This record gives sequence, structure tokens and C-alpha cells, in this order.
Amino acid sequence: MQTFAFPLSPRRRRLAWGGALFLALDAIVMGAALWWITGGRHPALALGLAGAGVAVSALLALALDRRPRATLANGILRVEAGYQRVSVAIEGARLAEIDLARPGAPALPRSLVDERWWQPGDALGWQRDGGGRWFAVLPGRGPAIEVVAADGERLWLMPEDPGAFRAALLAAGAREA
Repeated sequence: MQTFAFPLSPRRRRLAWGGALFLALDAIVMGAALWWITGGRHPALALGLAGAGVAVSALLALALDRRPRATLANGILRVEAGYQRVSVAIEGARLAEIDLARPGAPALPRSLVDERWWQPGDALGWQRDGGGRWFAVLPGRGPAIEVVAADGERLWLMPEDPGAFRAALLAAGAREA
């Protein structure tokens, strides 16, 4: 079994940890307010509320900051990103390189086109366009690998080491498009 890593969008990481910091500060303020309202008679409750809020915020940020990954075993490519999964048989799949940064590139997922301050600027998981839907792991715009399985399933992937990823897929039975 081979495992491949994907880069995580820096903007997604900042949003995850920024949101966790906000929630942690909110929990600390609520703990301080509880301390003040009760006149300091329930310090364990106030500290417990603040501590639980900080812990839950950190766990939430760790969950949102999880990196996409792919594993290739027994001719099946399993990709997990954004809490969504896809499994594709590689035998007979076609590989193509696509550059999503150049003008005239294929239609980009909406999250890459319409960047706003609350959007991470990446495309993780299932995407839709006029031609159907596909699975994407794109931390931004740039060169990517398109995998079209024999059953028509499409994947757009941007691994950290595209050469090793491509070589592993070719060795598993994929072919150049």
C-alpha cells in the first residue's frame, strides 16, 4: 500500500485556527462571566467551562486542519479529502496533466473562482459542473493530474510529489491520455 500526501491550503489552516481561537476566547469569557455572576462561589464550574471550551475549540481546529490523503492498494485508489471519500479502480484509467492556473484552463470549481474572506480558496471533495461531477483535491490553482477511471469517474488531484504519484498510477495499470 502506497500513501500520498497533498498540500493543505494555508488559508484553510488560518481559518480553522482563527475560528478555534475565537471560540476559545469566547469560552474563557463565559467562564469569567460565570465566576463573576456567582461571586466566585463556583470556581471549578467556571474553570471547567473555560477549559472545556478551549479543548473543544482545539479539537475542532485539528479536525478542520486535517490534510487530504490518498492510498493505492490492490489497484484501487482511495482518496479522502474534506470528510468525503472516493475509491477508483486504476486499471484502464486515463491520466492527463491539466494546468488550472493558465488562461483557457478547464472550468474551475466555484470555490477557486469566487474567493471570499470566509472561503478557504481550495476545492476538497465533490464538485459539480455542467458536465457532471468529479472529486477534487486542489489546494489552489496550478498544475494538477486528472484521473478518468474506466467507469467515467473523474478526479482532479494535486499531490505534493506529482512524479511519484503518476509513476505509481502507471505501474498500477493506468495509461496516459
